[in-house]
Amino acid sequence: MANYLIQVVLFQFFFIIIYDVFLRKETFFNWNRAYLLVTPIMSFTLPFIRINAFEKASQNNFVAYLPAVILNPQESIGKVMPISFTDYMPIILLLGMFIMLGLFLYKLTSLFILRHQSKTEKHASHTLVIIDKPGVIFSFFKEIFIDKSFLNQTHQHIIKHELIHITHYHSVDLLLFEILKIVSWFNPAIYIFQNRITELHEFIADAKTIEPHNKSDFFNSLLTTTFKVTKVDFINQFYKHSLIKKRIMMTNKNKSKQVLKLKYLLLVPVLGSMLLYVSCNASRSSITKNATALKKSIAKKDSLSKKDMKEIFEITEQAVKKLKKNKPNNFETLEVEAVDYVPFSEIEQAPIYPGCEDAQNQKTCFSGKLTTLVATYFNQNLTKNLGLTPGKKRIFIMFKIDKTGKVVGIRARAPHKELEVEAIRVINLIPQLIPGKQQGKTVAVKYSLPIVFNVDK
Repeated sequence: MANYLIQVVLFQFFFIIIYDVFLRKETFFNWNRAYLLVTPIMSFTLPFIRINAFEKASQNNFVAYLPAVILNPQESIGKVMPISFTDYMPIILLLGMFIMLGLFLYKLTSLFILRHQSKTEKHASHTLVIIDKPGVIFSFFKEIFIDKSFLNQTHQHIIKHELIHITHYHSVDLLLFEILKIVSWFNPAIYIFQNRITELHEFIADAKTIEPHNKSDFFNSLLTTTFKVTKVDFINQFYKHSLIKKRIMMTNKNKSKQVLKLKYLLLVPVLGSMLLYVSCNASRSSITKNATALKKSIAKKDSLSKKDMKEIFEITEQAVKKLKKNKPNNFETLEVEAVDYVPFSEIEQAPIYPGCEDAQNQKTCFSGKLTTLVATYFNQNLTKNLGLTPGKKRIFIMFKIDKTGKVVGIRARAPHKELEVEAIRVINLIPQLIPGKQQGKTVAVKYSLPIVFNVDK
């Protein structure tokens, strides 16, 4: 979930940057409105789109991380497992959504109460809600809430302005962003999007309301009245102090040339890049799940850090370079298999450990059998006689189950050379497996296994 939310926020900020840099100052108001409405929604769907060509090309770069094996679990009995933020994230998200929903309902209720307490005038295209609250002027769907002092002839431009909001259904836009704020209340990009769409609404209404020969009179009236108006949230409001300067500048701006609409073609490479990013990270989502399982399976500070993962990949690169240099007989086989290997959690039929043929979850059974093998045959006495500093230590092992079901390419990294040798010896004890399959073909599968042990003082 965390990975999905990060991608959504990242995409939305990227869309905002494009809007602010290339589109915001253009007078293609309807096009900009479509952009501001479509892109935040699109950001929620993009992480679910997969392009097979990208995904297949990226799979070879990832390794499946198995849950850690704790060699001396008796020392962890009675200890409370560390709780990460991700454990509470669903609760925090739901709590925030309920609070935002409550605020939204409060705003709606306030509007309904204000309408109920005020006089109304029915018109063909709208309803005037005449209120006694000084300085209130705004529209919400087909109703214009207006202070009775603004009903004189000199303020008819206000009603005309609000009618543009009504006929263009601007309240629907604002309602959409209120819903998005409920769903993703934690996301600052949504608030920026709402600010941009509110600003754009005023540009649209001004463009439709102000006649070219009457611009100065309109803004003289606007400036005269602005500081008498009360702020009201979640509506199309005629006077917003922060928008006055922008509205004047946009109204006096020459219309953008039609050729500048080509700027919207920027969306093509942007969307392509986002789809590439999503597809290339499709396999990584499984690594996130395995990392969560890893954190829950070991004591505090025993999860894989970025430094640890970097060391693991460095081991792999060193092993490949060594194989190329020495050119062993089986090097060609390993090189061919590297093209066809598939990450463990993404494979259709994972390698099957002996005894797991009839298991309901063969992947879980595989992990359990491997844990039992390591815990049984690893010489734990070695950890006590190597002069290691006290505390928790880790051994990282990488290996591959090839197309024949054999374990090959074992590499290890440990605090001591003897531990590396022992880890490789134990992994070599893995019996013949039923190889994994992808789309009906046998494939090789790579693994990374951490072993955790404690060195006493």
